[in-house]
Amino acid sequence: MSNTWSRNIVLALCVAAVALLATNLVVILPSYWALTRLQKQVCLGSGDLSTTEISSRKAGSSYVEATLAKEGRMTLTVSGSGTATSKPEVVIISIGVVTRGETASEAQSLNAEKMSKVINALKEIGVKEDQIETISYSLRPVYEYNKVRGRSVLVGYECTNNIKVTLEELDKAGEVVDVAVSAGANKVLYITFSLKPETREKLMLEALAKAVGNAKAKAEAIAKAAGITLVGPVNISIGGIWMPTTRYEATGDLTIKTPIIAPEELSVTVTVTITYEFR
Repeated sequence: MSNTWSRNIVLALCVAAVALLATNLVVILPSYWALTRLQKQVCLGSGDLSTTEISSRKAGSSYVEATLAKEGRMTLTVSGSGTATSKPEVVIISIGVVTRGETASEAQSLNAEKMSKVINALKEIGVKEDQIETISYSLRPVYEYNKVRGRSVLVGYECTNNIKVTLEELDKAGEVVDVAVSAGANKVLYITFSLKPETREKLMLEALAKAVGNAKAKAEAIAKAAGITLVGPVNISIGGIWMPTTRYEATGDLTIKTPIIAPEELSVTVTVTITYEFR
């Protein structure tokens, strides 16, 4: 009977030991596998076991970053840029007439008279009516400080009428300015060389394709150097689209002959950011 009791005790201890071992395995194994998954990333850089980053910034134009997402997916984020160019297609010239009068009606009447002369002069050199557009018109009181009265007093009214002329004949810009000024215009706001809307759209798509290719090339180069394999893009975002124009501000004496030279080309630049999964 004593031997039977001893065997029961030993059997009970064995069952308890097996149960304890099973419990430990349930707790330890998930941590072990998580640690194994992180080993490859830890080899790529420094940091704690929850997040590892590798950053490379070059001339402020691009960066590369490797991270481990919360769900355990390893990702590589790169940025790229692309540029497409074309010759300018249109020139936009903004011209204005500013007049003053003792009364509002006098300032308006004088302005209308001068602007009519300007528009007629432009039509005489071949500018069509649908190429001329009013972009702003204003009438405001003019005050000056009166020392005797010790306050600002109304001295008249100022009327401003600004128009813009849009031409495809780029070499005609200087002539338009000179003719307008000779006819009575006393304000030249700007002269801008730009692209037609359909050309801008075409260049944007071309630049976008180049930007994606640039980002992909960076990701592939990094993957090769780091000994990792890219799985595929998981996120793509457009960082910005830059469509610059060449703009000239009016300076100096407006009565002299105005040479305006169009730029050789205009460019459209697009930046993208792409996140790749890797293993």
